[in-house]
Amino acid sequence: MFALSGWDLTGSLTLPADEVRHLISSGDTRWIERGAHDLLDVAPEAASSVSGMPRARSLYGSLGDQQADPESFLSGLRDVLRIRGEHGIAIASQVDIPQVGHPSMLVLVHRLDGGDRRADDAPLQITVLNFSGETIEGTVRSEYLVPQSTAVDAATREVVGRVDELQSFSLELGPYAGLFLLLEAPESDD
Repeated sequence: MFALSGWDLTGSLTLPADEVRHLISSGDTRWIERGAHDLLDVAPEAASSVSGMPRARSLYGSLGDQQADPESFLSGLRDVLRIRGEHGIAIASQVDIPQVGHPSMLVLVHRLDGGDRRADDAPLQITVLNFSGETIEGTVRSEYLVPQSTAVDAATREVVGRVDELQSFSLELGPYAGLFLLLEAPESDD
């Protein structure tokens, strides 16, 4: 079964213009982004869909292959969605998008308050993204970070950093990587 889509879980590349020349001759070039792909790998030898759309080259493979591979795009996406769901990020309140020193870095700070903006004591979550193909080092700084708190990777439970007195911590992020961090309150002296 082939599917047509501008975005998909197989990572389909654009088609060579020559393969869809008859469709783009009027100037509508969207067809180069709409190659056929076999999500379930039912016709691996097919060069086109039943309607004649050329098959696009797939970066990630079929869904079945991806399900079997814990390192696949699908498995990574599944983990991201699981973590987002477990922590209620879709209904969290975004409280800060702090300035960063690297142009490829994005930091988002959320309060995991279930959508109740009055819940000032709700735990904080920090999303850190690297949009470059290089490993970057950066500093996360926000007035919402409590000194001596610990930034913990929600997926691995690994401590990534400790917030200093300037309400910041440093980290390293691999190419095109992202972290979903939970901020754990400092241990009390009691």
